[in-house]
Amino acid sequence: MSILEKLQHRVHQGQNIHYTDNPRYSEGIERISKQEKSGIVMLGDSHISTGEWRGWANQGIGNDSTAGVLNRIDLVKRVSPHTCFIQIGINDVERGVAEGRIIANISTICKNLLDAGIRVGLMGIFRVHPFYPNASQINMKVIAINDRLEKIKGIQFIPIHLPSNMYLGDYIHFTPAGYDHIINRLNETLFVWKPKR
Repeated sequence: MSILEKLQHRVHQGQNIHYTDNPRYSEGIERISKQEKSGIVMLGDSHISTGEWRGWANQGIGNDSTAGVLNRIDLVKRVSPHTCFIQIGINDVERGVAEGRIIANISTICKNLLDAGIRVGLMGIFRVHPFYPNASQINMKVIAINDRLEKIKGIQFIPIHLPSNMYLGDYIHFTPAGYDHIINRLNETLFVWKPKR
């Protein structure tokens, strides 16, 4: 069985979101499995997949969850990066996945990459725009989860909060200026890497 077939058929017990129900997942796996080696990988959901990362490997899949990323973690290792920047979790929050489950999944993702000798830059979960439905409730959960994610040992936690004018009209995704802001922040982090001990 090929690595693609293994990833498409692997089953994780106890996950609250069935990533196999995501119509973008198989297509994303197929695209990512064809990537060449890259020093830096961007890993996550549509916040990653819709960005222009200027030569960094884009391993974002729209509508993905922490369980979906955990399932495809081998594809990160496949391109032999020295650094992986992660942004995942908003879909879990919106769909009611328990905070403990989200944190456990992200912690496992980070540990898996660290054990492979890959530096991990965790952006936490991006907040939604104040005009997004149930924004206050969602953002309270995001802040609480990020507070715990920041304590994961061995990672570089990178808090990124974008101003309201850097969101698109859907109030969750970002404008080109928003992505420029993120890229600048990540580039700064590469020069002052201080992982949590």
